[in-house]
Amino acid sequence: NLFVRNLSASAMNTSSSTIPWTQMQSVGTSDINFKHVNGDLDVDVSLENICQMEFKRFYYLDDDERTERRGVIAQQIEQIDKEYVHSAEGVGKMTLDLNPLMMDAL
Repeated sequence: NLFVRNLSASAMNTSSSTIPWTQMQSVGTSDINFKHVNGDLDVDVSLENICQMEFKRFYYLDDDERTERRGVIAQQIEQIDKEYVHSAEGVGKMTLDLNPLMMDAL
């Protein structure tokens, strides 16, 4: 696992002990030689999951310019399918796992 800290311009005068750590995700392999395939994905369930997602417009709390972005909220997505999110232990910050999200969106 790789952990990093985001030192934005507004955080340069902040003690490094108060800046949260973020867990980075490594890319998994898609090679059949490293997998045991259990069956086909039910694409009807995938479509139902996508239809349940609440898409939002937002800006990050530490963004002084309040740049508007669009996306989803990890806590809501986790209620749909726990495979869609990761939670960095001890940090309390949730991130999206883009692989199952992308597969369901196809």
